[in-house]
Amino acid sequence: MFCKRVSTGGVCPAAAATAHLASRGGLPATVLLRALTSGAFFTLEAFVPLMLSTARHVPGVVTGFAFTGAALAWAAGSWMQGRLQNRVSRHRLVAIGAGIMAVAALCTMPAVPRAAAVSSMALAAVGMGLATPSLTLLSLAHTPAGRQGYASGAMQTSQNLGQTLVLAVTSALFTAVSAASTNRLPAFAGAFALLILPIAGAACLAGRTRVTDAGRHDASGRSVATAEGRLR
Repeated sequence: MFCKRVSTGGVCPAAAATAHLASRGGLPATVLLRALTSGAFFTLEAFVPLMLSTARHVPGVVTGFAFTGAALAWAAGSWMQGRLQNRVSRHRLVAIGAGIMAVAALCTMPAVPRAAAVSSMALAAVGMGLATPSLTLLSLAHTPAGRQGYASGAMQTSQNLGQTLVLAVTSALFTAVSAASTNRLPAFAGAFALLILPIAGAACLAGRTRVTDAGRHDASGRSVATAEGRLR
């Protein structure tokens, strides 16, 4: 495990573990950011079509085209981060991606025009396209020799846990607010506002994933630039 056992007292164990991972930086922080970004994005992916069809009354065909555009936008963001590797450091690409995702979450708010809500998933996908490959490469840069499988497993587990936890908490809030009102827009607003927290956390903690000059090597001893060229 990345973190030692911590005494949580009256603090939520999940919150204590999150704070501990963030404080350590390096690979633990990279693993944490994978959970935060994945949890926020895939919760958006679950709620946006429901919001578009039930609260914004967007035709299903339009929603389908919007999600097709999101798939293409993710690919475009991934392509873009590969072209920016020599000009923008990886941890900054993660921060930029999280910032774009935050804008996408704001586009889902009730006060925003319907067209912006339709385009929110494509915008969020651009952010994920920038952040996800960058986090993968950062995890390799922080991984000691012979521990690639350990890092990959931690990243995958963190992604799955992040998706499950963020979706569960957001769904609980959505259900509670929906039960108090026949109008679902406040429930959607609360759910999407909640997603700003993990996204903002990812943007603020991106600097903790920075690779120092002393550690700018991947698991096989090559420089980070060499690793990036091999994995792009």
